[in-house]
Amino acid sequence: MTRHQFPASPEQITDEWLTWTLREAGAVSEARVVRHTAALTESQGAAAVVARFGLEYDLAEAQAPRSVVAKFASPHDPIRTLMHGLGGYTREVEFYRHFGADPGIPTPRCFYANIDSASGRFALLLEDMGGSRLAEGPTASPEDVETAIRHLAPFHAKWWNNQRLRDLEFLRYPGSAGDHAFMALARGALAAALPAAADRFGSHLPGTLVTLAERLLANFDALMETRNRQAHDRVTLVHGDYHPGQIFFESERGGRFAVFDWQMTGAGSGGDDLARIIATGLSTDQRLAFDGHLIASTTPCLLNTA
Repeated sequence: MTRHQFPASPEQITDEWLTWTLREAGAVSEARVVRHTAALTESQGAAAVVARFGLEYDLAEAQAPRSVVAKFASPHDPIRTLMHGLGGYTREVEFYRHFGADPGIPTPRCFYANIDSASGRFALLLEDMGGSRLAEGPTASPEDVETAIRHLAPFHAKWWNNQRLRDLEFLRYPGSAGDHAFMALARGALAAALPAAADRFGSHLPGTLVTLAERLLANFDALMETRNRQAHDRVTLVHGDYHPGQIFFESERGGRFAVFDWQMTGAGSGGDDLARIIATGLSTDQRLAFDGHLIASTTPCLLNTA
């Protein structure tokens, strides 16, 4: 593998490539990776492969990472084709390329980000956040959700109505040609998936989900009008899928807060991130008890960023 090539799977990573990549990123200076171990992480998403690499060097350097995490496209052609067609892989790679150094919200350090635009195969080499804490179960504690919310205001304020959001096509600025094309694709995919899901799952498919999908399809034109109006003065950089499963939290082991999985990032309404972390991060009872407090807690954060 040459320096201009990149690995498309854990098996393709070599000591030489790791050495070159970490030196280019400034993570090591003279040290060379002489041995590495690889293992898939416990949590594997449906759309990607994630592996942790333990590293050994020929020289001791204080800042050299002892382990890193790599993320790759799904090896399954239908999934990879779908995700690449929807732009998910490109968005995550381009997020780290354009915003990774200072996004306005903590993220894992990115040592390498590259994608093959034809196949959708990509590689990300990231800081190992193994010392941090993930939320236990599908929801988080109210305290963790509040922590996540308090990081949103400076993030959204940093990119509020920023011209870069219009210039970067992968962000799909509301009202742009790329946004219209993506939303049309999403509309068609939902219209096709709804009857297929009903046929496959029958009565096991939640009625509320069916109703929501039907209403979304029936009111899709109104949704697009709202997005077009939003483009004038209410656009910022958003994560797009801001829920506890995408966030590392501080831990007793010294881990820090950081947000990952940027495949849904885009230019949009900051309220979407806020609503998603509350809706997905808390149980119904917790939302009834805490959502007012959590929404109110954003006010001092906004004042501090003004």
